[in-house]
Amino acid sequence: MNRKKLTALTLAAALALSLSACGESAAPPQSPTPLETAEADFTFADLQACRFVHASGASGWGTVLTIQPDGSFSGSFSDSEWEESESGTQAVCECCEFSGQLAQPVRVNDYTYSVGIEHIEYQREPGTDEYADGIHYYFTEPRGLEDTGELLIYLPGAPMAELPEGFLGWVMGSDDTAEEELPFYGLYSEARLAGFRGDPVQEPVDDPAAAQPAAADPLFSQLKDLEFYFASGAGGWRTILHIDVYGSFSGTYSDSDMGSGEHGVQYRCDFTGQFTQPVRVNDYTYSVRIDEIAYEKEAGTEEVIDGTQYCYTDPYGLEDAEDILIYLPGAPLGQLPQEFRSWVGYSENTRDELPFYALNNAVHQQGFSSYDRLESIRESLEGWVEPYAAELETEITSGEFDQWVCEEKAARMLELWDDQLNDLWNCLEQRLDPAELEPLTAEQEAWVARKEEQVTQAGAGPHEGCTQAAAEDMAAAELTRDRVYELLDWLDET
Repeated sequence: MNRKKLTALTLAAALALSLSACGESAAPPQSPTPLETAEADFTFADLQACRFVHASGASGWGTVLTIQPDGSFSGSFSDSEWEESESGTQAVCECCEFSGQLAQPVRVNDYTYSVGIEHIEYQREPGTDEYADGIHYYFTEPRGLEDTGELLIYLPGAPMAELPEGFLGWVMGSDDTAEEELPFYGLYSEARLAGFRGDPVQEPVDDPAAAQPAAADPLFSQLKDLEFYFASGAGGWRTILHIDVYGSFSGTYSDSDMGSGEHGVQYRCDFTGQFTQPVRVNDYTYSVRIDEIAYEKEAGTEEVIDGTQYCYTDPYGLEDAEDILIYLPGAPLGQLPQEFRSWVGYSENTRDELPFYALNNAVHQQGFSSYDRLESIRESLEGWVEPYAAELETEITSGEFDQWVCEEKAARMLELWDDQLNDLWNCLEQRLDPAELEPLTAEQEAWVARKEEQVTQAGAGPHEGCTQAAAEDMAAAELTRDRVYELLDWLDET
């Protein structure tokens, strides 16, 4: 069995994680010696409003658990992959649903308590697997809690300098030095060097069952790396939609009419929303409904910005939506509605099966195609960007052109790599939740500062036949190219 890791980039917006903590291998620190048990201000009830998360920086796996006032706990672990087999590629979900009981907390010091795990039970026995709805499920132990008999609980206000690096690396990020005190509750498994960050539940409720965080849906997990688009063949309008592992979605509808008004008109809608849980219709179709949807600007309003008139509308392709049908790759095209097929490019019988995931607004039979934007970037780099950049560099350094021509070609090469970096960064912004994106943004800002310094040095000379402007643009292009591949390598490693 050959497995290939998905380039997935999200859990929920609450996951704030370190990218450097994965693969932590330092020897576990010794547990502090517990003090004599005494009546204390801390109780398990203090944790009821938190959900504790231990997860990767970008690859999509995560363990989430909640703790009740009596010390009982429950949670889930999930991870998504692709699996290659004789029958082709299929989705894989490694998962675990668990519950258990913690012993009464023992005070270690002013900011630390120790609790034993009295027992833990699994809904499905670890090591077993099954196929369901076209997905191969592997049932495992929850990552971060394997072989764990004791957890340390760190209270808000704990001095950061006195907490283990193995814990801080997971919950704060290796480069985060702004905080002097821990701003949230934390759990730490010394046995696994695994830190759990306690983030507040958005809306605490009285019903413990309702307070449990929703688990990532296996079907939505297969869609999280895709960009769905509904567009005209040549008119320029389009609706783009992204879906995360919990069924939350966001997108943009845009259309331009440059012949209207002094500076043209842009029709636009930026929207967010939530799908209901998928319901299986048949072997290749699932149905969801729009549970809620919100627009950044009220439909029917307009304004003028920088001379362009913006008219805000509903998102074309989602109007009157009741059932949104999700078609899986391999769906027989002959059994799909003809009007839907015309939108996704298969109005004629040119093939037997749908080659990608697709959405269908069943009310109007409006079809959304999909593609993996990150894979598209990789293919573009190999297919035309690198050859074109190499051609420009050869022409610039050949000595066959006037200096002003070399400057123009160097500027074109810099623009080429700037476009690739911007496209990749936009892709990362869509795939990463804000907490994951924050440390990467700080790193990117530091890279920009370093690049500007190196470009200035390159412009100072010697230029070896190039003008200062050409030398600076060529240096900037090379640094930008390297940054594109650094980010791609980071994605491969996480």
